[in-house]
Amino acid sequence: MCATTFVSEERYGVVWMCFGEPAHALDFFPEAAIPGGRRINLAPQTVRSSAPRVVENFLDMAHFSFVHVGILGEHAHAEVPDYEVVQIPDGGLEARQCRYWQPAGMPGQGGGAMIDYVYRVKPPLIACLTKMASGGQGALHIMLAASPVTQTETRAWLVSIHEDDTTHDDQALYDFNMEILMQDTPIVESQWPKCLPLDLDVELHQKCDRMSVAYRRWLAGMGFGWGTVAGARR
Repeated sequence: MCATTFVSEERYGVVWMCFGEPAHALDFFPEAAIPGGRRINLAPQTVRSSAPRVVENFLDMAHFSFVHVGILGEHAHAEVPDYEVVQIPDGGLEARQCRYWQPAGMPGQGGGAMIDYVYRVKPPLIACLTKMASGGQGALHIMLAASPVTQTETRAWLVSIHEDDTTHDDQALYDFNMEILMQDTPIVESQWPKCLPLDLDVELHQKCDRMSVAYRRWLAGMGFGWGTVAGARR
């Protein structure tokens, strides 16, 4: 019998485990250290789909006006303005200059407004976003960690940092994030195949899917297979 060593560390209110020696530091959510930021950890949620599907949904803006009506979007404002996706120097992807009109995209938002977004994915199954109303309200930072249970079942961990929010109690901030996650879950679970196709010819993509396309290419380029159609065939 051979002994297996592992390292565990608490970071961002979540316990992380690595079997063997960690290859990278847990530094992918620096926004958690912003002075005065209020951290809200959602209870982990089981999503009956693959981890890459869960991450890709998190990175997508086009569904806001159809899945999150009245919060992150409305049918009358369904267009996704163009944005850019770049590779970040230390590995991963970042979507910049993202904007979307949202009726209540920030806790306590008083009326509809354009919301500025930055998305980032560094480890393949961990994604982050920063969003801020054009009026200067404190930013909201969210980290999603998609922890695979099987190829087609995922445990989703969501951590949010709310800047300069002294109006809402923790329960209100928790409920705001949980409502959005619960709206996403049945949509992600309905996608077929449950494993993410990395062949870009399998599913139709539009200009607004620039980040999704880049994410699939990035996974394919590194040979990442878990939760993808290619990995399920191995």
